[in-house]
Amino acid sequence: MDPKFKRYPLANGPEIAALASQLAAKHFPDGRVEPEVLAEREGIAFSYLPIEEDSDGFLVHEKGRFYILCNNRMHPRGSPRSRFTFAHELGHYFIAQHRDRLLAGQWPAMYCRTEFSSTDLFEMEADCFASNLLLPEKAFRAAYAAEPATGLAKVTVLADRFGASVSATAYRVIGLDLVLPPAAVFRWTNLGESAGRRMSDDTAQLHPDYCGLVSRPPEGSLTARCISKLEIGHHTGITPVTEWFPKLTGYDQGADTMLVEEVISLGHHGWLTLLYNEEVQLSRFGGIPKVIKNLPVSQIDTDK
Repeated sequence: MDPKFKRYPLANGPEIAALASQLAAKHFPDGRVEPEVLAEREGIAFSYLPIEEDSDGFLVHEKGRFYILCNNRMHPRGSPRSRFTFAHELGHYFIAQHRDRLLAGQWPAMYCRTEFSSTDLFEMEADCFASNLLLPEKAFRAAYAAEPATGLAKVTVLADRFGASVSATAYRVIGLDLVLPPAAVFRWTNLGESAGRRMSDDTAQLHPDYCGLVSRPPEGSLTARCISKLEIGHHTGITPVTEWFPKLTGYDQGADTMLVEEVISLGHHGWLTLLYNEEVQLSRFGGIPKVIKNLPVSQIDTDK
């Protein structure tokens, strides 16, 4: 790829989010977003085939027409992952810079890895579009507030309601700061290697030392145990914040903030961990949540 076209600033995110939300509101004002219907209305052809390449799908422009091809080798048509892939490819079509690049022949086709598994900014922008199309902010916030379940139980309910995967929905919860900080979401391979991670914006604003996340499950954590012992299903416990944010140092023993740690198996996609500070949840385990900004005195600016 030509280096000068490789990266776009993350500042494009708000515009991409607004574009996707507007399309969702215009075409699906009263119900779940259907990416295939949107493609049909735009005159985009599509098909599903078992592709051996390590790609979830791609967008092609040939003979004056756009085509979306989705890999159904592991994700059947209509599944949450397939829906996200389709929405991701629509992102490449609707985001002007992506579409123009393809029309100019500077990309023969956009081969994609979706659901936040790529660090390429074009792919991240298409993921941003897909998330905002399938989980539009206004509708998602309303559904989140109305759902009485908590944590990953709430995530799974909303994932089913919006036709999105558990991973995409958990990322949306973190991205919209819907759980108390410190909060973060992690995806792991079946070998316990990092497949993606994100902290909430509210967490990043707590203190500079929160701006860093572990790349492997902490030793002795619930996540590490579930992965090593293949404990499938949904598991919940509590965990010290310093185990997950390694830049946090200087705590006295016993003064560590305790977070809720929820782990769920994702089949061949590995595992997902959701961390958050929630007093209601901690009380279930007899834990007493500490002050969120529980940093050593030497790290606190007393002039503020």
